[in-house]
Amino acid sequence: MTRLDAGPRHRDVLGSDVIVRRRVLNLMTSGAGIAHSEYSVGDDAVPLDALQLWVALPESRRDGAQAFERHEDLPVVDLGGGARATVVVGAFGGASSPRR
Repeated sequence: MTRLDAGPRHRDVLGSDVIVRRRVLNLMTSGAGIAHSEYSVGDDAVPLDALQLWVALPESRRDGAQAFERHEDLPVVDLGGGARATVVVGAFGGASSPRR
């Protein structure tokens, strides 16, 4: 297994099968329900730098369709002084997330 194939892996009943990577947004919407797994693959330890959030859908979408999105090109806003912000969801500093 190559280094690029190692790391945390997300699989779900929609057919999504991805390796979780830095600076990549994976957004799963459970809607009426979705079965998924997350586990590490590979033999060696892999540094993990990730954030997982759970957000409650509004009642109007709670029993809606399941979905999975992957966005590998997230906008970055220069904050000055060497600081940068990656826009994951919503909008900030004139940049908007590509998420649905």
